[in-house]
Amino acid sequence: MNKDVKTETKLVRVLPTVLEEAIAYDFNITINKSGYLIGGFYGLNPKSTGLLMDDSYLGHVLLIETDNENGLIGFDHKGKKHLITNFEDLVRLNHHVWKNFIKDPQYRTVNSQWFKHLYDRGLLEINPKK
Repeated sequence: MNKDVKTETKLVRVLPTVLEEAIAYDFNITINKSGYLIGGFYGLNPKSTGLLMDDSYLGHVLLIETDNENGLIGFDHKGKKHLITNFEDLVRLNHHVWKNFIKDPQYRTVNSQWFKHLYDRGLLEINPKK
């Protein structure tokens, strides 16, 4: 073996499929010691899960790893756990959270990054004003 040949090793992090899908749609993902965070979840405060200690991620959903190889657990506005195995599940969780804050005028408009995904799946009703 030639001792002059240098080899490089690269660290590779294999992300769960749902995160790879979210990244493909240009969503930003924050990774910290508690899990993964994705924004655009109006009114959601992941601190309420007890897994985060500050309010810096207001409006983000916290996703934590499970024993399921590609599944993550996401927490809704009441701290209820939802199994997230694909991007579709994540869109449905976003809709579930948004529906519960729609009465507040501050959150009535869908987050622009999520709009297309909610609309394409028939989760939004658009009624023109008469």
